[in-house]
Parts: sequence; C-alpha cells; structure tokens
Amino acid sequence: MIKLSSVSFSYGEKIILNDFSLEVRDGECVVLKGPSGCGKTTAAMIACGLLKPSSGDILSPERISVVFQEDRFVNNLSLLQNIRLPLSKKDYPIADNLLKRVGLYEDRYKKISELSGGMKRRAAIVRAVAFNGDSLILDEAFNGIDNDNKKICAKIIKEYFLDKNKPVLFITHNDEDGNLFGAKQILMEKANDE
Repeated sequence: MIKLSSVSFSYGEKIILNDFSLEVRDGECVVLKGPSGCGKTTAAMIACGLLKPSSGDILSPERISVVFQEDRFVNNLSLLQNIRLPLSKKDYPIADNLLKRVGLYEDRYKKISELSGGMKRRAAIVRAVAFNGDSLILDEAFNGIDNDNKKICAKIIKEYFLDKNKPVLFITHNDEDGNLFGAKQILMEKANDE
C-alpha cells in the first residue's frame, strides 16, 4: 500500500501540498491528474521517499520501482547497460525478455543517446519493471509512446504489479492512459498559496 496522510509540502513560501491525503491499495492503480504545478510529481516524490514533507505521515513499501517524468539515463552507456544499472544479475533475463516484448531488444547495444524519446520511455518502463519493486510509481511514463506500445507496456505493468497485488500510482494528463488500467482517478487542484 502507498498512503499519504495529511501531507503538506512547500518550496520556500510557495505551498505545493496542503493537508493532502492519498491511498493506493495493494493491487490497485490510482491515477493522479490535475493542472501543472498542483503537486502531482511532488506527491509521487514524497511517496517514494525522495522528498520529505513538512507534516503528515507516509506509508510506502521499502522497494519502489519508479519511472520519472524526465529521462534518467547515462548518455554514454548503452541501452542495456542503463537497464541493468539498478538490477541484480538474477534480474538480467527478465530485463532481456521485457526488452523483446517492447520491441527494443535489437537496439540494446545502442547508446541511449541514439534512441528516440518514445524508445527511452519504453526503456525506463522496462528498467522499473525489471527492478521488481513492491510498488510502482509512474510519472508521465507514457509520454511519447504510440498507442500500440502503450498497450504493450500497460499489459506488462498489469502482469508484474497489479496481478501480483502490488500498488501502482500513475501520474498522467491523458485520460486514455489511465483507462488502460481501469484505474481510479483523482483530480488534484493547486494548493491555495495566496
């Protein structure tokens, strides 16, 4: 389970989250939607322990797989090297299989900098899934991925997380992306910082 209870967070004087609560049960996908600057990414970063709130309580699994909004790759390494960085050797065959399923196996020795944006997004999803966390956080993970590949990625995420009773928190602006998971949708609004 991922649970934020009465969480508040500010950047200096700017209030990003004010008494915000969220619960993602095991085996459930919850979509966070809302305008830019309303705190979606901040909530996700608090849930995975990368930001500390000024108040509130957090309950999250210890091992969390994350696909960040921006690409987080080492540009002079190959696709395969980037995928394997956070993995143990026992997970390498899983990563190879996933690369085949998302159509990137033939590109595995290319430098990450040679890949298109959509290819990098699929690679980030493969890395997060192969890491095999106890929950998954996706921040705009499907941006730049065509519809056919979105369906493939969604199927993989269902198999490795939802079908294994693990929670998935998905941030997206695209209603159709959330519908791929039959997800519960939560609309966030900007905190009142007037």
